Amino acid sequence: MRLQTINPSKYKRLFAFGCSFTRYYWPTWADILSQDIPYYENWGWGGAGNLYISNAIMEANNRHKFTKDDLIVVMWSQKGREDRYVNNEWMVTPGAMLEERYGTDWIKRFYDDRGAVIRDLALIQSTQIYLDTLDCDWINMAINSFANGDVDKIRKTAPGYFKGKADWNDVIVELHKGTISNLLKNQDVLTCYKDVFLKIEPSVFNILQDTKEYRSRGRPNNGDGHPTPAEILKYLDLVFPNNTISSAAREYAVSFEEQIWSQKTTTEIFESKSVKIARL
Repeated sequence: MRLQTINPSKYKRLFAFGCSFTRYYWPTWADILSQDIPYYENWGWGGAGNLYISNAIMEANNRHKFTKDDLIVVMWSQKGREDRYVNNEWMVTPGAMLEERYGTDWIKRFYDDRGAVIRDLALIQSTQIYLDTLDCDWINMAINSFANGDVDKIRKTAPGYFKGKADWNDVIVELHKGTISNLLKNQDVLTCYKDVFLKIEPSVFNILQDTKEYRSRGRPNNGDGHPTPAEILKYLDLVFPNNTISSAAREYAVSFEEQIWSQKTTTEIFESKSVKIARL
């Protein structure tokens, strides 16, 4: 069953899925929630796209058989990433490294932004339907929006619209309520998959930037764009306002902030309590 709030202490197992926003050098939302849940597996993989994430969810259920005592939380990655399974391992494209990995010729021949939206929304919808067939509770989040603004239309009909981030964030938040702005590209695709957005919480970047909780300048790790534990805790509180994340879990998140902002962001300061997972 899809949840609209979080009560971590009621579960025996947590399974987390995503990209580097799920498993990173410092605690993520997954590590924070895990403080209140006895058993924890983190299937996050830095640079992973939504194909890997969808596959990982299926594999984890086949291995562990999700039950009513399990919380399944997914933070979908950005659109346009390319995942391949080659030589017995997943090959992913961290950040904006698509061109570096595949080359400009490949991108010109085989990559299409509209196609990426169609592919990823279909993957996400099929996974949501799959999770609904299982006897477990689940949540879908996202690192950023799957929608882009129609720049030509904005210039003609709403000049200066994107000067304020809040305006754009409003458009995206409304998308997750089923309202598709005429300022968005690929409106026919977004309309076709409107139900998908209704089951995904508004993205990390949209929520944090809109509330000015995300420090856009002077990021740790040389401009690192990943939210810190305190920032992602704020995100969880904003999208799940009636959550029951414990005081201990909150203190755990905040305890890393000073080390992170002082640039001490190495694996030495943090070790996830997630068990080592078996993975195809």
